[in-house]
Amino acid sequence: TVFSIHNLAHQGVIDPWILDFANMQKHLVYHHLGLEHFGKVNWMKGAINFSDKIVVVSPKYASEILTGEFGEGMDFTLRGASNKIVGILNGIDQDVFNSETDTNLVKNYSFSTLENKIENKIEILRRFGLEYDPCRPLFATVSRMVKQKGFDLVRDMQYELQKRNIDYIILGSGDKDFENLSIWLSNNTKNIRSMVGYDEGLAHLLYSGADFLLMPSLFEPCGLSQLIALRYGTLPVVRAIGGLEDTVTGYPLNGANGFKFWRFNGYDMMQAIDCAIGVYNDKNTFKALIKNAMSADHSWKKSAKEYMKMYNQLCLHKELVLV
Repeated sequence: TVFSIHNLAHQGVIDPWILDFANMQKHLVYHHLGLEHFGKVNWMKGAINFSDKIVVVSPKYASEILTGEFGEGMDFTLRGASNKIVGILNGIDQDVFNSETDTNLVKNYSFSTLENKIENKIEILRRFGLEYDPCRPLFATVSRMVKQKGFDLVRDMQYELQKRNIDYIILGSGDKDFENLSIWLSNNTKNIRSMVGYDEGLAHLLYSGADFLLMPSLFEPCGLSQLIALRYGTLPVVRAIGGLEDTVTGYPLNGANGFKFWRFNGYDMMQAIDCAIGVYNDKNTFKALIKNAMSADHSWKKSAKEYMKMYNQLCLHKELVLV
Protein backbone atom coordinates (compact mmCIF):
# COMPACT_ATOMS: atom_id res chain seq x y z
CA THR A 1 0.00 0.00 0.00
CA VAL A 2 1.36 3.41 -1.05
CA PHE A 3 -0.05 6.57 0.51
CA SER A 4 0.51 9.90 -1.28
CA ILE A 5 0.54 13.13 0.73
CA HIS A 6 -0.14 16.16 -1.43
CA ASN A 7 -0.68 18.57 1.46
CA LEU A 8 -0.12 17.56 5.07
CA ALA A 9 -2.41 20.34 6.33
CA HIS A 10 -5.54 18.42 5.24
CA GLN A 11 -5.72 15.32 7.44
CA GLY A 12 -9.33 14.19 7.73
CA VAL A 13 -10.03 14.57 11.46
CA ILE A 14 -13.38 13.42 12.90
CA ASP A 15 -14.91 12.14 16.14
CA PRO A 16 -14.48 8.42 16.96
CA TRP A 17 -18.21 7.69 16.46
CA ILE A 18 -17.43 7.35 12.75
CA LEU A 19 -15.82 3.96 13.46
CA ASP A 20 -19.06 2.62 14.95
CA PHE A 21 -21.02 4.09 12.06
CA ALA A 22 -18.65 2.35 9.61
CA ASN A 23 -18.88 -0.91 11.62
CA MET A 24 -15.09 -1.03 11.98
CA GLN A 25 -13.45 -3.07 14.72
CA LYS A 26 -12.24 -0.30 17.03
CA HIS A 27 -9.70 -2.35 18.91
CA LEU A 28 -7.80 -3.04 15.69
CA VAL A 29 -7.46 0.55 14.50
CA TYR A 30 -8.24 3.06 17.24
CA HIS A 31 -4.94 3.29 19.12
CA HIS A 32 -1.83 5.50 18.99
CA LEU A 33 -0.19 3.26 16.37
CA GLY A 34 -3.32 3.43 14.22
CA LEU A 35 -5.97 6.12 13.72
CA GLU A 36 -6.11 7.73 17.17
CA HIS A 37 -4.70 11.25 17.34
CA PHE A 38 -5.37 13.44 20.40
CA GLY A 39 -8.70 11.72 21.05
CA LYS A 40 -9.91 11.98 17.46
CA VAL A 41 -9.89 9.73 14.43
CA ASN A 42 -7.24 11.00 12.02
CA TRP A 43 -7.44 9.20 8.69
CA MET A 44 -4.08 10.53 7.54
CA LYS A 45 -2.35 9.18 10.63
CA GLY A 46 -3.91 5.78 9.94
CA ALA A 47 -2.70 5.87 6.35
CA ILE A 48 0.81 6.78 7.48
CA ASN A 49 0.91 3.96 10.04
CA PHE A 50 -0.64 1.24 7.90
CA SER A 51 0.98 1.93 4.50
CA ASP A 52 4.18 0.35 3.19
CA LYS A 53 5.42 3.54 1.52
CA ILE A 54 4.57 7.23 1.90
CA VAL A 55 5.09 9.48 -1.11
CA VAL A 56 5.28 13.26 -0.78
CA VAL A 57 5.49 15.54 -3.79
CA SER A 58 9.03 16.90 -3.42
CA PRO A 59 12.26 15.77 -1.71
CA LYS A 60 12.49 18.99 0.32
CA TYR A 61 8.93 18.63 1.63
CA ALA A 62 9.79 15.05 2.64
CA SER A 63 12.33 16.42 5.11
CA GLU A 64 10.30 19.49 6.14
CA ILE A 65 7.29 17.48 7.34
CA LEU A 66 9.49 15.79 9.96
CA THR A 67 9.85 19.15 11.76
CA GLY A 68 7.53 20.92 14.15
CA GLU A 69 7.32 23.95 11.86
CA PHE A 70 5.90 22.06 8.88
CA GLY A 71 4.65 18.84 10.46
CA GLU A 72 1.09 20.09 11.12
CA GLY A 73 1.01 18.13 14.40
CA MET A 74 1.94 14.94 12.55
CA ASP A 75 5.74 15.29 12.74
CA PHE A 76 6.13 12.82 15.64
CA THR A 77 4.22 10.14 13.73
CA LEU A 78 6.13 10.89 10.52
CA ARG A 79 9.52 10.70 12.23
CA GLY A 80 8.54 7.22 13.41
CA ALA A 81 7.75 6.30 9.80
CA SER A 82 10.63 8.19 8.19
CA ASN A 83 12.09 5.00 6.68
CA LYS A 84 8.94 4.72 4.55
CA ILE A 85 8.93 8.29 3.19
CA VAL A 86 9.95 9.05 -0.40
CA GLY A 87 9.97 12.51 -2.01
CA ILE A 88 9.13 12.55 -5.73
CA LEU A 89 8.53 15.80 -7.56
CA ASN A 90 5.30 16.31 -9.45
CA GLY A 91 5.54 16.91 -13.18
CA ILE A 92 3.54 18.90 -15.70
CA ASP A 93 2.09 17.97 -19.09
CA GLN A 94 4.59 19.58 -21.42
CA ASP A 95 2.24 19.17 -24.38
CA VAL A 96 -0.42 21.29 -22.66
CA PHE A 97 2.08 23.85 -21.40
CA ASN A 98 4.06 24.49 -24.56
CA SER A 99 4.88 28.02 -25.71
CA GLU A 100 5.38 26.78 -29.29
CA THR A 101 1.90 25.28 -29.70
CA ASP A 102 -0.34 26.81 -27.01
CA THR A 103 -3.47 28.17 -28.74
CA ASN A 104 -4.21 30.49 -25.81
CA LEU A 105 -1.25 32.69 -26.73
CA VAL A 106 -1.37 35.69 -29.05
CA LYS A 107 1.96 34.63 -30.51
CA ASN A 108 3.75 31.33 -30.06
CA TYR A 109 7.47 31.33 -29.40
CA SER A 110 10.52 29.32 -28.46
CA PHE A 111 13.84 30.42 -27.02
CA SER A 112 15.11 31.13 -30.53
CA THR A 113 12.09 33.38 -31.22
CA LEU A 114 11.92 34.96 -27.78
CA GLU A 115 10.98 38.35 -29.24
CA ASN A 116 7.49 36.90 -29.88
CA LYS A 117 6.99 36.51 -26.12
CA ILE A 118 6.67 40.29 -25.89
CA GLU A 119 3.47 40.17 -27.97
CA ASN A 120 1.83 38.15 -25.19
CA LYS A 121 3.03 40.68 -22.62
CA ILE A 122 1.55 43.56 -24.62
CA GLU A 123 -1.79 41.74 -24.89
CA ILE A 124 -2.04 40.84 -21.20
CA LEU A 125 -1.22 44.42 -20.21
CA ARG A 126 -3.86 45.70 -22.62
CA ARG A 127 -6.51 43.38 -21.14
CA PHE A 128 -5.79 44.70 -17.66
CA GLY A 129 -5.65 48.35 -18.68
CA LEU A 130 -1.90 48.82 -18.33
CA GLU A 131 0.46 50.41 -20.85
CA TYR A 132 3.42 48.53 -22.25
CA ASP A 133 6.81 49.99 -21.36
CA PRO A 134 9.87 47.91 -22.29
CA CYS A 135 11.68 49.28 -19.22
CA ARG A 136 8.98 47.98 -16.83
CA PRO A 137 9.00 44.26 -15.97
CA LEU A 138 5.69 42.49 -15.47
CA PHE A 139 5.26 40.35 -12.35
CA ALA A 140 2.34 37.94 -12.06
CA THR A 141 0.75 35.62 -9.50
CA VAL A 142 -1.58 32.79 -10.56
CA SER A 143 -2.72 31.22 -7.33
CA ARG A 144 -5.33 30.56 -4.71
CA MET A 145 -5.55 33.69 -2.56
CA VAL A 146 -4.81 32.08 0.79
CA LYS A 147 -2.22 32.43 3.55
CA GLN A 148 -0.37 29.31 2.37
CA LYS A 149 0.44 31.07 -0.91
CA GLY A 150 2.02 34.06 0.82
CA PHE A 151 -0.69 36.66 0.35
CA ASP A 152 0.11 37.99 3.83
CA LEU A 153 3.37 39.28 2.35
CA VAL A 154 1.62 40.85 -0.63
CA ARG A 155 -0.71 42.62 1.80
CA ASP A 156 2.18 43.77 4.00
CA MET A 157 4.21 45.05 1.04
CA GLN A 158 1.38 46.54 -1.03
CA TYR A 159 2.78 50.08 -0.77
CA GLU A 160 6.31 48.93 -1.63
CA LEU A 161 4.96 47.14 -4.69
CA GLN A 162 3.27 50.36 -5.78
CA LYS A 163 6.56 52.28 -5.52
CA ARG A 164 8.53 49.92 -7.76
CA ASN A 165 8.88 50.51 -11.49
CA ILE A 166 6.92 47.33 -12.22
CA ASP A 167 3.47 46.13 -13.21
CA TYR A 168 1.87 43.37 -11.15
CA ILE A 169 -1.14 41.23 -12.10
CA ILE A 170 -2.89 38.74 -9.79
CA LEU A 171 -5.23 35.99 -11.01
CA GLY A 172 -7.02 33.73 -8.53
CA SER A 173 -9.60 33.40 -5.78
CA GLY A 174 -9.71 32.31 -2.15
CA ASP A 175 -10.10 34.06 1.19
CA LYS A 176 -12.49 37.02 1.01
CA ASP A 177 -10.03 39.35 2.76
CA PHE A 178 -7.37 38.71 0.13
CA GLU A 179 -9.90 38.89 -2.70
CA ASN A 180 -11.11 42.27 -1.43
CA LEU A 181 -7.53 43.50 -1.09
CA SER A 182 -6.73 42.53 -4.67
CA ILE A 183 -9.89 44.27 -5.93
CA TRP A 184 -9.03 47.41 -3.95
CA LEU A 185 -5.48 47.43 -5.32
CA SER A 186 -6.79 46.91 -8.85
CA ASN A 187 -9.15 49.88 -8.53
CA ASN A 188 -6.86 52.26 -6.65
CA THR A 189 -3.31 51.80 -7.90
CA LYS A 190 -1.51 52.64 -11.13
CA ASN A 191 0.47 49.43 -11.49
CA ILE A 192 -1.43 46.57 -9.77
CA ARG A 193 -4.35 44.74 -11.36
CA SER A 194 -6.28 41.61 -10.45
CA MET A 195 -9.03 39.28 -11.57
CA VAL A 196 -10.87 37.32 -8.90
CA GLY A 197 -11.76 33.92 -10.31
CA TYR A 198 -10.00 31.62 -12.71
CA ASP A 199 -9.76 31.49 -16.49
CA GLU A 200 -7.54 28.77 -17.96
CA GLY A 201 -6.83 30.60 -21.20
CA LEU A 202 -6.03 33.83 -19.37
CA ALA A 203 -3.73 31.93 -17.00
CA HIS A 204 -1.76 30.55 -19.96
CA LEU A 205 -1.48 34.02 -21.47
CA LEU A 206 -0.31 35.40 -18.13
CA TYR A 207 2.32 32.67 -17.72
CA SER A 208 3.65 33.48 -21.18
CA GLY A 209 3.34 37.27 -21.04
CA ALA A 210 4.83 37.93 -17.60
CA ASP A 211 8.54 38.40 -17.05
CA PHE A 212 8.44 37.07 -13.47
CA LEU A 213 6.12 34.85 -11.43
CA LEU A 214 5.83 35.86 -7.76
CA MET A 215 5.24 32.88 -5.46
CA PRO A 216 6.08 33.80 -1.82
CA SER A 217 4.55 30.69 -0.21
CA LEU A 218 4.36 30.07 3.53
CA PHE A 219 4.75 26.38 2.68
CA GLU A 220 4.63 24.58 -0.65
CA PRO A 221 4.59 20.76 -0.93
CA CYS A 222 5.55 20.94 -4.61
CA GLY A 223 3.96 23.79 -6.53
CA LEU A 224 2.96 23.69 -10.18
CA SER A 225 2.85 27.40 -11.03
CA GLN A 226 6.64 27.74 -10.95
CA LEU A 227 7.03 24.67 -13.19
CA ILE A 228 4.60 26.11 -15.73
CA ALA A 229 6.29 29.51 -15.56
CA LEU A 230 9.70 27.95 -16.22
CA ARG A 231 8.26 26.17 -19.24
CA TYR A 232 7.16 29.54 -20.67
CA GLY A 233 10.44 31.31 -19.89
CA THR A 234 8.91 33.33 -17.06
CA LEU A 235 11.32 33.48 -14.11
CA PRO A 236 9.93 32.51 -10.68
CA VAL A 237 10.54 34.70 -7.63
CA VAL A 238 9.90 32.29 -4.75
CA ARG A 239 10.38 31.60 -1.10
CA ALA A 240 12.90 28.74 -0.88
CA ILE A 241 10.55 26.20 0.62
CA GLY A 242 9.35 22.69 -0.29
CA GLY A 243 9.14 22.03 -4.01
CA LEU A 244 10.11 25.64 -4.75
CA GLU A 245 13.52 24.97 -3.25
CA ASP A 246 13.87 21.79 -5.34
CA THR A 247 12.87 23.29 -8.69
CA VAL A 248 14.17 26.88 -8.67
CA THR A 249 17.89 27.68 -8.74
CA GLY A 250 18.34 31.17 -7.40
CA TYR A 251 20.42 33.87 -9.07
CA PRO A 252 23.45 34.30 -9.05
CA LEU A 253 24.20 30.56 -8.80
CA ASN A 254 25.32 28.64 -11.89
CA GLY A 255 22.29 27.42 -13.80
CA ALA A 256 20.05 30.02 -12.15
CA ASN A 257 16.48 30.05 -13.43
CA GLY A 258 14.82 32.34 -10.88
CA PHE A 259 15.15 34.20 -7.59
CA LYS A 260 14.80 33.07 -3.97
CA PHE A 261 14.33 34.41 -0.49
CA TRP A 262 14.27 32.33 2.70
CA ARG A 263 12.52 34.03 5.63
CA PHE A 264 8.75 34.50 5.49
CA ASN A 265 9.17 38.23 5.58
CA GLY A 266 7.90 40.99 3.30
CA TYR A 267 11.21 42.86 3.21
CA ASP A 268 13.06 39.70 2.19
CA MET A 269 10.49 39.21 -0.58
CA MET A 270 11.07 42.79 -1.78
CA GLN A 271 14.84 42.19 -1.85
CA ALA A 272 14.27 39.23 -4.18
CA ILE A 273 11.96 41.36 -6.34
CA ASP A 274 14.55 44.14 -6.48
CA CYS A 275 17.18 41.59 -7.53
CA ALA A 276 14.86 40.39 -10.30
CA ILE A 277 14.33 43.98 -11.48
CA GLY A 278 18.11 44.45 -11.63
CA VAL A 279 18.56 41.33 -13.75
CA TYR A 280 15.70 42.42 -16.04
CA ASN A 281 17.71 45.55 -16.83
CA ASP A 282 20.76 43.43 -17.71
CA LYS A 283 19.41 41.87 -20.90
CA ASN A 284 22.24 39.37 -21.43
CA THR A 285 21.90 37.93 -17.93
CA PHE A 286 18.10 38.01 -18.17
CA LYS A 287 18.18 36.03 -21.41
CA ALA A 288 20.62 33.50 -19.95
CA LEU A 289 18.22 32.82 -17.06
CA ILE A 290 15.33 32.42 -19.48
CA LYS A 291 17.35 29.85 -21.43
CA ASN A 292 18.00 27.90 -18.23
CA ALA A 293 14.30 28.06 -17.37
CA MET A 294 13.03 26.86 -20.74
CA SER A 295 15.57 24.04 -21.06
CA ALA A 296 14.61 22.40 -17.75
CA ASP A 297 12.76 19.07 -17.89
CA HIS A 298 9.81 18.96 -15.51
CA SER A 299 7.78 16.41 -17.44
CA TRP A 300 6.06 13.44 -15.83
CA LYS A 301 8.58 11.15 -17.54
CA LYS A 302 11.18 11.86 -14.87
CA SER A 303 8.66 11.49 -12.04
CA ALA A 304 7.20 8.31 -13.50
CA LYS A 305 10.62 6.63 -13.45
CA GLU A 306 10.94 7.40 -9.74
CA TYR A 307 7.45 6.01 -9.06
CA MET A 308 8.22 2.83 -11.01
CA LYS A 309 11.47 2.41 -9.09
CA MET A 310 9.57 2.64 -5.79
CA TYR A 311 6.78 0.29 -6.91
CA ASN A 312 9.33 -2.28 -8.09
CA GLN A 313 11.13 -2.16 -4.75
CA LEU A 314 7.83 -2.87 -2.99
CA CYS A 315 6.94 -5.71 -5.34
CA LEU A 316 10.33 -7.49 -5.34
CA HIS A 317 9.61 -9.51 -2.22
CA LYS A 318 6.50 -10.87 -3.95
CA GLU A 319 8.50 -11.73 -7.09
CA LEU A 320 6.38 -9.32 -9.09
CA VAL A 321 8.11 -6.64 -11.14
CA LEU A 322 6.15 -3.93 -12.89
CA VAL A 323 7.14 -3.24 -16.50
